[in-house]
Amino acid sequence: MTRDQPPNPYPWSDHNAEQDIIDGTELPQELSGSDRPDHDVVDQKTIRQRRNNQEGGSHFISTVIEDLKLSLPIGRSSTAPGKKRGLSGFFYPDGMVRSDDVVVFETQPTWLMDPKNHLIGSILMSIAVAITVVTLVGFGEDLFNAPLPGSGRPVPSRWWVLPLVLFFIGWAVYLFASLKRASTWYVLTQDRLLKRKGVLRRQDKRISLSDINKTHTIRPPHMYLFGVGHIDIFTAATSGSEARLEACQNISYRSELIDYQSKLAQMTPEERKKFAEQKTQ
Repeated sequence: MTRDQPPNPYPWSDHNAEQDIIDGTELPQELSGSDRPDHDVVDQKTIRQRRNNQEGGSHFISTVIEDLKLSLPIGRSSTAPGKKRGLSGFFYPDGMVRSDDVVVFETQPTWLMDPKNHLIGSILMSIAVAITVVTLVGFGEDLFNAPLPGSGRPVPSRWWVLPLVLFFIGWAVYLFASLKRASTWYVLTQDRLLKRKGVLRRQDKRISLSDINKTHTIRPPHMYLFGVGHIDIFTAATSGSEARLEACQNISYRSELIDYQSKLAQMTPEERKKFAEQKTQ
């Protein structure tokens, strides 16, 4: 999504971007003092060309790897700003983000949002691969006779049906969990918190930051070791949690950002100006 750069809402922040200046200027041959080609210039050209080729190859490999990660998300809670490709990018809430919005952060749940189906799918696919490898290397008879040792049954002619079925079931379960995760997005702008969830039955929720009273962070036992947890959002409109950001990384940092932005949203223009002046002193 391409948008014009909006004005900086935080005048006390430094948003100067570093610019890389590449000087490719070369002296003309008539100023080099010789009619022969300047070998130093030629060497510099060759070095730059080789460097560009290497960078191009590295960029291609990194792009392929990034596409694979986005197509089948595993263990990542967010994508880099501006990269809306793959399975996760298909569900990105473009229609919810206005042209004048400043995105503070955008994130997705990790695989711990649905660990059971991720593990079941991975285990079934691993078993299917193990059966295939063991049979192909010549130990299939021992494997298929393991339930009834000593029966002496030969390897079935269609032994590949079992690992194929197991792999397909495991892939379907894993894909279901991946779709559930990839279709969930949390976006914080300067004045709203956006949540999108669901594949067929898509649910979009928009919460004004001026309505947020507080946030709570929760770290279940199976997420604690991974530094992952939930963020509950509370507003005056409901007695309980208005929304939950599930299985996200850096929940303390993100919770502080939500509280900070909601505080700014509840200020009057005069209070915000005074607050900015205090920050710049």
